[in-house]
Amino acid sequence: QDKKIDILMLGAIDDFYPERKKYLNLLKNTKNINFFYRSHPGYDFQKKINKNHIFGDKYFKTLRNAKIFVTCGTKLNLPIIKLYEILASNCLLMCGKINNLNKIGLINGKNFIKIKETDLLKKIKYFLNNNKQRKLIAKNGLELIKNKFTNQVQARKQYKIIKLISEKHVPIKLLNNFKTHHSLRKKMI
Repeated sequence: QDKKIDILMLGAIDDFYPERKKYLNLLKNTKNINFFYRSHPGYDFQKKINKNHIFGDKYFKTLRNAKIFVTCGTKLNLPIIKLYEILASNCLLMCGKINNLNKIGLINGKNFIKIKETDLLKKIKYFLNNNKQRKLIAKNGLELIKNKFTNQVQARKQYKIIKLISEKHVPIKLLNNFKTHHSLRKKMI
């Protein structure tokens, strides 16, 4: 797929996202790149739908049409859901400081690019001129999502946790009652 947007930013620009505000100011004044930005539609956007708002299918189509997405992890450096959405869209994630990168599986230079205000434009220029490397890192980000964050993978993790807790803390008698209740319920259905 030929991606038409060089650099994409979507979301709120306020004090909760201080880095995002700095990135936007840099990018909107940069020439020779196809930069696209839209603000967050708000949380009650369905009451006042505007054709310029990007949400739902339009949101994911826009993500898939971008080469690079620039964002941050809030003033608390949290791994917000948007990071996972970007990675899942096969778009190169460029992001400011995020806590617990190793727990998420994010590795700078492998499946995302860590940025600061001072090196943002340099890194953007590099990755726009190095398609093969940009696409490889974006693909690695997509693979991270497929291997660690699909519903099936997360359901298996939850099952293991619940099983471990139940084996250590729930009396066997209670488990046997549950099995009996469950088998009776199946017969009734």
